Amino acid sequence: MKRQSAIGVALLALGLGEPWLGAQGQRSVVIRAGQLFDGKSDRLLSDQVIVIQGDRIAEVGPAGSVKIPAGAQEIDLRGGTVLPGLIEGHNHMFKVGDHPGAGADASVPLVIEPGTPFSTAYSTILASINARLDLESGFTTARDLSSGGTADVDLRNAINEGLIPGPRMRVATEGLRGSIAGPRYFHLVDSPSEGRKQVRIQLKNGADFIKIYAAGIRANPDIGYGAPTMTLEEEQAIVDEAHRQGVRVACTAHAGVAVRQSIEAGCDSLELVTDIDAESIRMVADRGIFMTFGLTITKIQAKSQNFPMAELSKASFQRALRAGVKIAFSVNATGAQGELRRLLEIRVPELIAYQNATYAR
Repeated sequence: MKRQSAIGVALLALGLGEPWLGAQGQRSVVIRAGQLFDGKSDRLLSDQVIVIQGDRIAEVGPAGSVKIPAGAQEIDLRGGTVLPGLIEGHNHMFKVGDHPGAGADASVPLVIEPGTPFSTAYSTILASINARLDLESGFTTARDLSSGGTADVDLRNAINEGLIPGPRMRVATEGLRGSIAGPRYFHLVDSPSEGRKQVRIQLKNGADFIKIYAAGIRANPDIGYGAPTMTLEEEQAIVDEAHRQGVRVACTAHAGVAVRQSIEAGCDSLELVTDIDAESIRMVADRGIFMTFGLTITKIQAKSQNFPMAELSKASFQRALRAGVKIAFSVNATGAQGELRRLLEIRVPELIAYQNATYAR
């Protein structure tokens, strides 16, 4: 199960940051913050006032310059630091590998039995717990990169309707992958026409964007980590159809051929990048492509795969940061606390680490 982060976000602790509270009316709340991290500045701002009306932040500024609405509830946090809601740029609410009874290295079986941690009903219950933990950990937005079906649509809708607590969610339903990867929690694509068809099906089922698993999970000794799962023509067809329908495409491309192919195919984001060269970084920056890095998960996987993933991922992240690439915070179901700690371990300045979790730096 996803670990709850140690990050304390005052707005959430007070019940003000949750999307499902918007129906409570346009009440006004004023928060007096001793220090404020706005997500973009390279320093903390002192003695700030935040005005919230309904479920929206109406104004933020130095005390004395902000007009206080009549009758507003005032909350004194002058002894603390206030952060914006955090954003999970790459998340799997439905991850079951570390749930009770599944085992740390569990994979989804070919035949899913009712009543097991892999059944749709059971995993959806666990995903709803993960959503609540995310919100309590300070995450007000989460981008879920494939649940293996359409249960993520139901989870998103239930949160939006106020039935359960959780962050605002953007969901991908089933990920698309070439059949070389084998059946798991994604739909297999073996031709450009099948790719286009699956884009339409996923959007019909409620997807907010399309997810492509463009790279394999394990290293290929002949090609390197991240051998492609599909052809360039198949990936281009998926991207083109998604863009025709007005949605973006996220492509998990770890390294090498898969990274270069995904850039050429027109992917809007490269997910969980492990190893990317300087020329590819330049192309990513020039085209405005977003990137995510799973710094914690690569450190964990490096121990079992006998491949220097952790060091490669660290070097690639630092290379992208220096080049000004737009980087989104990625948890990938390992826990936000661990990912933030990992950013500090590789000597990313603390405020930059938090910027990474509040907007795509």
